[in-house]
Amino acid sequence: MAKNTPAFQFYPQDFIGGVMLLDNATTGIYIKLLSVLWISNNELPLEFKQLARATHCDSPQEFLEAWGHIADKFKIAGNVISHPRFTQMIE
Repeated sequence: MAKNTPAFQFYPQDFIGGVMLLDNATTGIYIKLLSVLWISNNELPLEFKQLARATHCDSPQEFLEAWGHIADKFKIAGNVISHPRFTQMIE
């Protein structure tokens, strides 16, 4: 995979459409997770304690509750998560 740039394109219409049914806390966790994924070249281990810290959750349980609403937005391969649109952007 190629190295990504320091910024990614943000598509407000897609983002708002994707978070319309989420509460504000889950939306915040989602955008933070997207940002951390981008910085990490679109690969992170699916380790809930680490992801909770990376997204500034108060506990792994808070992250797990949000993850239940956003997991379908990510690709999970083994124990690694990525975001499909980021894969396209980086390539």
